[in-house]
Amino acid sequence: MNTFKLITTLALLTLCSYSFGQFGGLIKKPKKPNITTTKNKSSKKTTTSNSSQSSPVESNRNKDGTPKYNPDDATYKAYSKARENIKFAKSIMEGIEWKQNREKAQKDAAKYLAKAKEGLDILNQQPSEQNQNYLKEFNETYTTLNTTCSSETAAFNKRETFEKNIKSYESWIRYGNKSEDAGIDFSYQGFYKEIENYKKELPEAFDKSSNVQAIFKNLDDYFKNRVYKEVTKAEEEADIIIEAMYKKQLWEGHENYKIEAASYLKRFNQILTRIPSKDKLQDETTAIALRNKITKETSMLKEFIDSGQLEAAIKQRQQERIDAVRLNPKGMSNSTYEKMALDRTFSDGKQILRAVIVSSDWQVVKNALDLPKHKSLWYSIAVKDKDGVCYKASGELRKDYEGGGKYGAPKFLFSEIDTEMNCKNIHK
Repeated sequence: MNTFKLITTLALLTLCSYSFGQFGGLIKKPKKPNITTTKNKSSKKTTTSNSSQSSPVESNRNKDGTPKYNPDDATYKAYSKARENIKFAKSIMEGIEWKQNREKAQKDAAKYLAKAKEGLDILNQQPSEQNQNYLKEFNETYTTLNTTCSSETAAFNKRETFEKNIKSYESWIRYGNKSEDAGIDFSYQGFYKEIENYKKELPEAFDKSSNVQAIFKNLDDYFKNRVYKEVTKAEEEADIIIEAMYKKQLWEGHENYKIEAASYLKRFNQILTRIPSKDKLQDETTAIALRNKITKETSMLKEFIDSGQLEAAIKQRQQERIDAVRLNPKGMSNSTYEKMALDRTFSDGKQILRAVIVSSDWQVVKNALDLPKHKSLWYSIAVKDKDGVCYKASGELRKDYEGGGKYGAPKFLFSEIDTEMNCKNIHK
């Protein structure tokens, strides 16, 4: 019995052992609990703290060495100012405006370069920036731009000065203007010297300036040819005046200058102003001779005027003309009509001394429809004013047409004073 139990027990054990070998992998093993001791936690914290302490401080520069953006940092401000203004200046000098509007472009570029230099001066004084590559590049670019701008500005200004001076010579010859602030020698020598200096200092600019070439061609011809034609023309005018002033008037028998000395003197002075000055003439021979000729005549005329001879001659001529005045020839006599004229009175004190009827008969005056308006007789009248001066005048005796072939009563109409006459000649 005991033997049977023993055999049975062994069989069961063998069977259990076999089953675990076949299926034991399917049974999860329980996890081993993760136990962290206080010592380990302390060690972890220490490691973290050490890692934080060894981290590098954040840099205030970009990878290329330029200052990082910081609007409150003086170094960044100087860097930004230098960078932006160099960029603006370079853009202008490489742009189309540099060719089309050089004067404005140069002023703008110079302004930006001046601002760039302000920033560079600050950066160059800071030890932290002195060895930075960006600053070296800035300095090199600024120097190149500033040198180019300065040299081209100087050349431009020099060209502008040459062209301004040459235009001043043109204005001098064309209009007689001499600008006091021009600071140039207004003479043919000064002009040719200015041209030679322009050719020598800026030959390319001189050759390309069509305006300067045109002015040079014009003034070169003037100084070599046209100026001498002006002298010839002035000489011809002077000769005409000299001939006229010594010519005697057929009806009065004296030289013209004795009455018109002042007029001839004025005309001579006008010619003198038109004779080219010596600073326009390489050969003054003809001009000097002409001035001497005119001076001789003007001296005589001045003496004639200043001595009172002109005034006396004018008075004599005026009196001769007054003495020559006569009333017109009589056309008819009619004491009644003549008395009508003599009886005319004037509010200003004039008095009719003699009335001569110059018409031989009545003259009918008609309107546009060929109908009579009136008929008239014409007078030549001698009048004396309240100061005793006599004048020749004219008048009309008129009869208005009344229709049916009839005219009204005659009435005298005083017309106007013609000229002064000698009272002694009223009845001649």
